[in-house]
Amino acid sequence: MTRAQIAYIAGLLDGEGCIHASHSAKGRKYYTRTALSQANYGFVTGIQELVGLGKLCRGRKLPTGNETLRWQIHKQPEVREFLAMIYPFLILKKPQASIALCLLDDPYNEVLATELKALKKRGLYGMA
Repeated sequence: MTRAQIAYIAGLLDGEGCIHASHSAKGRKYYTRTALSQANYGFVTGIQELVGLGKLCRGRKLPTGNETLRWQIHKQPEVREFLAMIYPFLILKKPQASIALCLLDDPYNEVLATELKALKKRGLYGMA
């Protein structure tokens, strides 16, 4: 991918995407994930194919009746690769990405997971 393509994808995640963590059912290990949903199936499919990571699945149904397509990255090595690739270009979600990368190194750290969730919930994003 070119730098311009990576920057574009970072911008998509900044504006439309999600970086979050959830814990496993059997313990306190946290899993970091990224996601991007769009109603334009061709667009989302093209982004996923360009990046080569994650998987596509059906998203939620919109009030218009259209259904979204969700590109998700769940595998922890892929999440790390993706976040490291786009990190220099992120603006709004750079604090979330920073915490998520730390959480990938320390998946049992509840403080980091709580910080990530708090940033997402409050929508507190700093401009660089």
